[in-house]
Amino acid sequence: MKYVSIDVETTGLDWHTCQIIQIGAVIDDLVTPIEKLPTFNCYVTHDILRGEPFALSMHAEIFRQIAEAESADMDVAGDGTPIYCANQVTSEFIPWLSNHGLRPLIPFSIAGKNYAAFDRNHLSNIPGWDAGVIMNHRFIDPGSMYFRPGIDPRIPSLSECLRRAGLPPYVKHTALEDALDVVRLIRHKMFDKEMERKCLEAHAAGKSRPLQEFIDELRGEL
Repeated sequence: MKYVSIDVETTGLDWHTCQIIQIGAVIDDLVTPIEKLPTFNCYVTHDILRGEPFALSMHAEIFRQIAEAESADMDVAGDGTPIYCANQVTSEFIPWLSNHGLRPLIPFSIAGKNYAAFDRNHLSNIPGWDAGVIMNHRFIDPGSMYFRPGIDPRIPSLSECLRRAGLPPYVKHTALEDALDVVRLIRHKMFDKEMERKCLEAHAAGKSRPLQEFIDELRGEL
């Protein structure tokens, strides 16, 4: 099984009026070491920015990276992140998916913290996204994995999920790092350290069996 963890940074919460300024994504096959997973990361520019004061102030570093690159007539920011206008994003994202084994027009699974209520709506404003990026209608949200019935009054935040997983609870508020945090949370919940070690050893040995079959066997052993 492969899924794509996606996160966006925006100029505010209201997807009708606010804009995406960064998109990060990670393709996870549940086996490859996290630091070697394929990633997509870009800043998104707009002729005029509209947003909410809190979000605008929180993303000052993103705006600085974009402004400095634009003043130097560069299409890559100083931190190495590509800069696309909104019209370019879909045409860059789809080939990235294809290059890593996810074929266009065939639905794939999506993961993300609050993806269904937030990221999906904002991404729908990207030209060509809904028509070109076909995903399954069910999403993986790590918040539900770390929810404690009868204790939590609401789904825990990303930072709280990280804390409960024993991971550093510092949310970066950059799209790629947040997408990677979602992968870490999903893997932590699905595999204990021994299972992950065995998966990595099998991958390194070139096991040809279907991944899900191997995972099911490991679960039976542990």
